Amino acid sequence: MNSNFRNNIIKRFVVIIAGLSAFSLGAKAKGHEKSVRYVGIYSVPVAPELKEFAQYLSRGEFETDSKTGLETLQIVLPAELIGSETKIDLFYISELVGGKTYWKNGPNEATCEDSVISLRCEFSFEKIEIDNEKVISQLKSKNRGEFEISQRVMVSAFFGAEPIGVFEYLKSTKY
Repeated sequence: MNSNFRNNIIKRFVVIIAGLSAFSLGAKAKGHEKSVRYVGIYSVPVAPELKEFAQYLSRGEFETDSKTGLETLQIVLPAELIGSETKIDLFYISELVGGKTYWKNGPNEATCEDSVISLRCEFSFEKIEIDNEKVISQLKSKNRGEFEISQRVMVSAFFGAEPIGVFEYLKSTKY
């Protein structure tokens, strides 16, 4: 299957799932939602020739503890990227200029921006160990071809060297 065609299918799948979820970053700011889950695309910034292999389905959750008021953002890094699914929790710190929100937990950070079209969070993590054997196993279990596997292993190496990325959740099916 053509990788551009597959990427378009994945994007449309995410849009459909996103359209079925009622998500608002404003719920975090106002504290009136207890828990909101979402599905989107996690992208790793890489060289242009690897860009089509640097997008992964991901999920996460915004949660407000009704007793303490503590607000948490949890992002799930996909097994296809690092070898095993890994959940990372960040805590709400403050609202920034322009309505962005800042989240942090130790060296892990995120800045999120909510718009009419999407929720976009930029992440920076502490060093994350990549298990290449497990990455390859995960990709093979999803019937990825050898070329795609080799390209995604390179993306994982980029991520291991500099664990940053962008999560985007699309709210609208209009392009």
